[in-house]
Amino acid sequence: MNNPQFYLLAGLLHDIWKVKQREIAEVQGKYVSKDEIIESFLNELKGKIAFLSALKKDVFLKIIDMCKNLEKYSEMKTANELTSELPDFEESKKSEILAKSRLSPVFMLDELNIYKTARGEKVYYVLSPLKVFKEKFWTSEIKGSYGELVKEFITFLNKYGNYIQNVETLDFVLAKYLWSVPSVAKENFISTTSLYYHLKLTGAFSSCFAESKSENVYLVYGDVSGIQRFISNVVRILETELKGMAKRLRGRSSYIDILLYSIALGLLNFFDIGITHIIYIGGGNFLLAIPETTMVEDKLRFFEKKIQDYFAGVMKAEIGMVLAWKRVTAKDIREKGGKIIGEINDILLPEKKLRKLCSATAIYKVIPETKLGEGESLCRACGIRISTDETRLCDICKKLQEFGELIAKAEEGKAAIVFAILKRTAPAFEKLKEIYHDPIKIREDFIISAYLALDVRDPITIEEIKELSKNAHKVYILMIRNMDNFIITEIFPKNVVFGWIVINKHVPMEDGRILSLDEIAEKRRKGPKYLAYVKMDLDYSGLMISRLPTIAHYASYSLAVDAFFSMYVPSILMKYRDIYVVFGGGDDLFFIGPWDIAINAIIEINKDFEELCSKIATLSAGYIMIRPKIPIKIGYELALEAIDSAKPSKDDPIGGKIMIFSTRVNMIELEKLINYGELLRNLIEKGEISRTLVMRLLEIRRKTFKGQGKIDVTWWPKVLYALRELAKKRPDVARMFLNFCQNTEGFRKIIIPLSYALLATRKT
Repeated sequence: MNNPQFYLLAGLLHDIWKVKQREIAEVQGKYVSKDEIIESFLNELKGKIAFLSALKKDVFLKIIDMCKNLEKYSEMKTANELTSELPDFEESKKSEILAKSRLSPVFMLDELNIYKTARGEKVYYVLSPLKVFKEKFWTSEIKGSYGELVKEFITFLNKYGNYIQNVETLDFVLAKYLWSVPSVAKENFISTTSLYYHLKLTGAFSSCFAESKSENVYLVYGDVSGIQRFISNVVRILETELKGMAKRLRGRSSYIDILLYSIALGLLNFFDIGITHIIYIGGGNFLLAIPETTMVEDKLRFFEKKIQDYFAGVMKAEIGMVLAWKRVTAKDIREKGGKIIGEINDILLPEKKLRKLCSATAIYKVIPETKLGEGESLCRACGIRISTDETRLCDICKKLQEFGELIAKAEEGKAAIVFAILKRTAPAFEKLKEIYHDPIKIREDFIISAYLALDVRDPITIEEIKELSKNAHKVYILMIRNMDNFIITEIFPKNVVFGWIVINKHVPMEDGRILSLDEIAEKRRKGPKYLAYVKMDLDYSGLMISRLPTIAHYASYSLAVDAFFSMYVPSILMKYRDIYVVFGGGDDLFFIGPWDIAINAIIEINKDFEELCSKIATLSAGYIMIRPKIPIKIGYELALEAIDSAKPSKDDPIGGKIMIFSTRVNMIELEKLINYGELLRNLIEKGEISRTLVMRLLEIRRKTFKGQGKIDVTWWPKVLYALRELAKKRPDVARMFLNFCQNTEGFRKIIIPLSYALLATRKT
């Protein structure tokens, strides 16, 4: 084991004893010090984890010494300080404090209170293994048990420890069991950094320092550009034959997740480092810590160029990828914290803007105009590549359609994506061609290939994976979504890494098939067969990141947001089975659903997010309603325009708004407005008020706001006149309406319940 690997492993293990210390405090009610427990706990882990057991005695003793005596190893000491919440303070020695210590989302930090408003209840994560959450993973109470967590951890190691053949698999296991453990247990202190990220980043930074023989590191940010445009490009605007559109939509969305991992894993292996150096990955971007080695920037430029060549050639620049990097010192990391992320984004921003003005092809190479030969046509989906058969789909769109169906049908916990980092001399795998999906190849130095494996053995068998590993530098078997077990039947070679990949694959299905958008529109509870296109994202995310005290806080922040959108939102949408999640990751969500059901989903998602962030952060949303035959790319562009109108501005810097029915209102008001719309719908259906009255009120509202800031000041007497008969029959309903309209701002919002009631009672 070379020097950087010593630091990587020691960093991952140096504070792991804390979870055992807190279990003893909880179960036995006593305090044990680090010196009393660290060696025994590490030896217990050594006996259960295959690659630790294989270490020579002197090597393992050195790892123990590094964990016990950080001050002897300057690289470890520095890295530990950079990723600690309280580097200069001792933790509590009271067993009751240790036993009750819980991790809070980073939103509990005062620095993230952008609006300076009163926060909600104090929030904690439920102490439990990481998984795709079926229930809320946060609570205002102390929930979960260190005793149960350690028991599950040890049970897992007893069952699967022989399969943990490398430090990368161990990283995935630690993420599973330590993600919700606070890094600090101290009286009157709210810990907002996960113990897992403290360990992970201590390992990553200290190994970088050891390899570069300095306290410098490169932070590398990767961003896949044009994601939403690429995902929505599933049918040409003028195309009338829409078959397979829903499958292509799922395939393109899932492809982005696989593409992101392909690039990140390829880049890590290009520098001969592993997944512990991933600070964050998800939502179309990643942040890596890379050691300062010879010609590191030249290597990064070469890597980026090869990626762009692939995008420009094979993908015809449908999507792009840009890298930005910054050489930072330990002092920078210590003093700037989250501001470093902003500085890297500032480097990235001009490149991203350039890609919006011209395609990636104009930057890297010029692709000649497509010329059609006999029997050829432009693909009916993407419209940029050539089709040569009766499907009228290009090869890539056909693959993505097949892939979308496979992903949608993949049983969670019985499906995996297999990534292979092949050696330069790797032979072709002819027998895997049928299931071969080609997110990216970078020839000359290495080849990255990704395979979809259902049940890991079908269509890829154990034997084939073993054969693959012989010709690969490394093979990653990442289970789809379900993190509760590894599907393994025998020990694989040391270059096979097990873990998981969270692909948000929530789609409406019936009889084993994905519903078409027409069928989804049919699922509305009432009113016309319309679809809602909904875009939601976090307000002021960049500003909040810049205020984070440490890089470890950034990792914990990213986990909180990504866990909500990727791992928890699908559980909300299980109640609304007919909603199609197009994209959900990072701080971003885009879904399609029946027009009325989608509104209920928005309300519930916003309520839960308010709880998670203790009401100090907000979501914005754009809602548009269209017919199912309208091309997805048009619906998406309209949803983008809607959310752009909802986002905070100079005139109104407070976030948490939604643009719905062409009106911008506070998200927290939406439920009240829709409930009133439901009341009106019920009264219309009972015959107690007429649709004509509602349409009359809607017309008064439309004429009142003439645009350009002009308001018809006669709106109030017109409303009173229109309600005169209703006030006699149902004074309570008339009074409720007038309560909504006490001023022009209230009357402006009344369009939402009125429109809802008219749509819900419309005959189709």
